Amino acid sequence: MSETFWTADPHFDHANIVRHANRPYLREGDLLPNGQWASDSIKYARCEEMDIDMATVWNKTVGKDDTVIIVGDFCWRNHRKWINELNGKKIMIIGSHDKMPHDCLELFKPSWTPEQMKPDATPEEEWLAQQEERMSMIETIKTLVQFREVHWLLNREICKQFMCMCHWPMRTWQGKYRNSYCITGHCHNRLRESRPREIGGGLLLDVGWDVFKHPVHFEEIRTEMKIKLDMMKGKPYMENEDIN
Repeated sequence: MSETFWTADPHFDHANIVRHANRPYLREGDLLPNGQWASDSIKYARCEEMDIDMATVWNKTVGKDDTVIIVGDFCWRNHRKWINELNGKKIMIIGSHDKMPHDCLELFKPSWTPEQMKPDATPEEEWLAQQEERMSMIETIKTLVQFREVHWLLNREICKQFMCMCHWPMRTWQGKYRNSYCITGHCHNRLRESRPREIGGGLLLDVGWDVFKHPVHFEEIRTEMKIKLDMMKGKPYMENEDIN
C-alpha cells in the first residue's frame, strides 16, 4: 500500500543553503569573517555531503510507489537527476527558487532531429546518434513517470483531510475555521507559528527539511495538528479577524 509524504525546502544542489540555513554540515574554518565561503572547494564539498545525506534519508523514508508532495524549493539545479534518484511519485508546489515547469517542458524536446544530422554522416555516426536519442528518451520517460503534477497552490482532500498547500505561509486559507490544514515551507524553521507545537497561525505547519529533517508522513502531520488543536482550545483566533 502506497503512503503519502510531504517535504519542503531541501534545496538539493544548492551550496549556499548550507550557510543560509546554518545546516549541520558547516565546519570550523569553512566561512570567512564576512560569512562567505573560504573556498569553492569547501563550498561544493559541503553541498555534496548535504545532498548525499538528504538523499539517503529520503530513500530510506519514502518507497518507490509512495507519493511525495514537495512544498517548494526542491533543488537549485539538476532537476531531472534528483527527480529520478529520489523515491516516490512527486507532486510539486512551486517555491521561490524552482524552475521546474520550464525544465520539465524542455524534457519533451528531442535532443536531436533527423534534420540536425549532418548529411555526410557515416552509418556509425547515425547509429551513435540514434542510441543517444534512445537513451535520452528513456531518461525522459523515467522522469515523467516520477513527476506527476505542478501547482502554485493546491487545495485538496488527502487521507480524508482537507489541506491548502502553498510554499509561502498564509494568514488565512480555505477552510481555516473548519480545521483544514495549511501545509507550507519557505521559512526554514524561522517562523514561530508554523513550527510544530506552536500556535498563533491556526493549523499551519512548516514541513521543511530544516524543521523535520526528513519527508513527513501524513500520520506525523496529523499528530502535530492534533497537538496544535488541543493547544488552541478556548483561545480565539486573531482579534477582529473575519471568520466567515
